[in-house]
Order: sequence, then C-alpha cells, then structure tokens
Amino acid sequence: MDDVAMEDGAMDDGAMDVGAMDVVIRVLDRVQLEEAVTALDWRGAGLAIGTADGRRHRWWACVCELSAGEHAMGVRSIRMRLDGSIASIDHNGVLLAGHRSFRDDRFIAVEELAGTLVAVGEQGAHVGIDDVDRSPFRLPGTGLAATPLGPRTLAVGGECGVSWVDVTLGVVDGHVSLPPVVAVARDPLGRFVVCGDVTGALHVVNLATGAGTELGGYPDRVELVAVAAAGSMVAAVADDELTVWPLADRGVVGNAPACWRGHEVAITALAAAPGVTRFASGDLDGRVVVWNPAGVAILRFETGSSIGSLAWAPEGNALAIGTLDGRVHVMIV
Repeated sequence: MDDVAMEDGAMDDGAMDVGAMDVVIRVLDRVQLEEAVTALDWRGAGLAIGTADGRRHRWWACVCELSAGEHAMGVRSIRMRLDGSIASIDHNGVLLAGHRSFRDDRFIAVEELAGTLVAVGEQGAHVGIDDVDRSPFRLPGTGLAATPLGPRTLAVGGECGVSWVDVTLGVVDGHVSLPPVVAVARDPLGRFVVCGDVTGALHVVNLATGAGTELGGYPDRVELVAVAAAGSMVAAVADDELTVWPLADRGVVGNAPACWRGHEVAITALAAAPGVTRFASGDLDGRVVVWNPAGVAILRFETGSSIGSLAWAPEGNALAIGTLDGRVHVMIV
C-alpha cells in the first residue's frame, strides 16, 4: 500500500462541540484499508493498526504505511514498541514481532515492559521472546488476558483467576482464584487489578493483600473494563450501557454503580484516557461517546460503521477509532 497523507484538520459532520470543549476532528478517510480495523495501539512512537486480513499498518508523522510482516489470520491484538516496530497476535495465536514469527505457543497477549517483549500463551509467560531462547515460566492455568501493572509487573487473567508476575525475576508475586478471567485493567495508582469474568462479574483485587471485591449482576461475560487515569473509578460494559464504580484507597465505594447511557445498541469498545479522567466507548452502530467524570457525554461522533477498536494518545488529548469498514478516525481533543 502506498503512503497516504492524513487529511489535516478536516471537520466531520458527526462531530459535536459541547460546552467549553473545543474539538477538532481529523479523519484518515483517504486511508481506506482493505479489511476491518480490529486492533489499535497508540504509543509515543505512533499508532499501530491491525486489520481483519492480518496486515499491520503504522501511522507515523501524518503518514499511514504498511508495516513489515503479515498474519495469515486477522489481528487480535497489537502493540507499538518503543523503537517503532510492531508486535501483534492473530486469532490463531501466532505472534509476529517485527519480522520474526513465533508459533511455539498459542499466544493471547503481548506487552513491552522496560524495553523487553513479554508474550503470554497457554504454556505461560515468555519473557524476552524476541531476544533470547528461554523457556516460559508457568502460570496458574491458561492465560486469557494480560495488562502491565508497572514497569516490570504484568497482570495475567486466565482460567484459574488472576496472577501478577515480576517479569524481571520470572516469578509469580501473587494469585487470586476466580472464575475464568477474560479482561484485566490496571489501576494507574498501583493499588488494584480489575478483572472481568465469564460468569458476569467484575472483581477489584487489592494487590497488597490479595483480597477481592466481587461486583456481580452483569448480563453476560465482562470483556470490557477500564480504570480512570486518576484511579478514581472503574468502568465496565453491560450491553448498551457503562456501569461505573467509584474507587478509593480501600476499594470500591458504595453498593451500586452509576449507569451511563449514551448508546442504543451493544458497546463493542472501551478505553480510558491516560493522564485525564475521561472514557471513550464505541458501539455496533458506529457511535463513539467520550465521557467526563460526571458521566456527561461531552462528545458524540458517528462513524457510520461498527467500532472495532479504540486507542487514546499517550497524552490523552487524541483518540483513534477503528471501524469495521476499514477506516481510522483520529479525533484531536
């Protein structure tokens, strides 16, 4: 694919300027990718884009280019590394890191901690998989989801609950037995790990004590969770609404969540902004809503196609939106 320059400052009719918030919509409409956008990751080095045909793209300095390496299946998750290279996993569990392919495990998550690539699969956690040939260290059960908790600590959700591991030492620092965990989110203040399970419950686990609070009543498995940048609230998806629980140092505050309603169909993507207390959610009809801490929808943006992925810029001042018609929208807030 040829490099395509981003339309600079193009306003979209779907954008709404609400209150005192100035919003400029920049849309990569000319980058019409061949397949649905299924994964996004925005790091300091740029925006990584994964599609349903297994291709990886990189948005860099207002140019979208095809990255080296291609999956045989659609991209499930993607990470932009500090050096600008891309690591990604497809729906067959194959890991691509730069030009190299890894098939020695069925991988489900890949992260970069302290410059070291860490991949999680059915056999355990593989530390430095692209640098040295070392055996993975075992985890309780099969991994299903993972997220960094700090510079060298990774939280892994799996069939037996959630574990947090020190990837530098290669040891499991703690484990809490739960129903199979399919989503994990970090508390930016380092107090908790938040998990969604297959039974329709949300769990807030204290990392210091291992004690957990179960928040049940969800209609289905909880696959979308996010914690606000200030660690003041955790959001989870329940069909077409967000349920938001306040957090404090001792854990969840109150006995009932706030329910934020801004969608009319099922929510398919959720992301918390770094550095500012703000959430973004996207749905099957192509609507994206940006929420402030009070649960007010400060921005609604209609893309016209189902939302496949959302990713905030590292500064929290821009949002990337991937749609199933193969477009990427970048909102500069």
